[in-house]
Amino acid sequence: KMIDCGYKHLSSYGKWDPISIQNGDVMQPAQDTRSPCFPAIHRSNLYYFSTPEHRNKFIANPMQFVDSLKNRPPPTVPIRIAVIGPPKSGKSALAERFVAEYGMFKISVGEAMRNYMTLYPRSELTESIQSYIKRGLPVPDELAVRTLEVALMDVRCQTRGYVIDGYPVTRQQVDLLMARQIIPLRVIELDAADDEIFERGAKDRQQVPKPHLMHDSHKILCVKTIAYRKQVMEVQKWYKEQHKNYRVIDGSASKWSVWNRARNISLQAIHMVQRYLDRT
Repeated sequence: KMIDCGYKHLSSYGKWDPISIQNGDVMQPAQDTRSPCFPAIHRSNLYYFSTPEHRNKFIANPMQFVDSLKNRPPPTVPIRIAVIGPPKSGKSALAERFVAEYGMFKISVGEAMRNYMTLYPRSELTESIQSYIKRGLPVPDELAVRTLEVALMDVRCQTRGYVIDGYPVTRQQVDLLMARQIIPLRVIELDAADDEIFERGAKDRQQVPKPHLMHDSHKILCVKTIAYRKQVMEVQKWYKEQHKNYRVIDGSASKWSVWNRARNISLQAIHMVQRYLDRT
């Protein structure tokens, strides 16, 4: 309210945390109910901090940050990530962690189609998709990717970035994304051994009541895993050769280890883009 009425102004840091910038962070932290910010006023400016400790450090010596030109915020680069992997490898959990930490937009192809059909129930695309669903047939990639393209028009994709959950996993899907200039900055594959996948599937069936247990049965997991491993090789080859943006993480490691590895991969990519923008 103080900013809206002109009583106070945003500092030159914008909504970046000055302490985080000094520590080398290159991604602006999320600021929502799950990740609250901690503001502080110095003279006529309003500063934002990601933790109370950072705010207290600033209050103790604000001139260290006010007068330091080297601590100015880097260019804001929305991070664009695709997370793929076999069933039960932890794709959705990793995608949700990115959302919680950085306020990114998470979407899967299934979610994109459901959202599109809800928002545009009478569109030609919705009718085409429903014609396949009603017959019990898989929706063609050519139709599914169009709903994904619409979903990625969300304003958060332009400001915070996005994480695509479980897509692309075939060369045809890669080509469809390329035709629409949808190129993730990093494609992260969570690889896990078959034994680990089947063990996780068995635990899920025991712990979480689901209406369609057959979709997570041992047989279905075998079919999905074999199909994934057969098709993903072309995806891996394409991104490695054409964009050099493909990274593999051991999905059988702990959640802490997977998150730290994925986070470092993303931060390194952003840092490279920011350095390029600083030079131009």
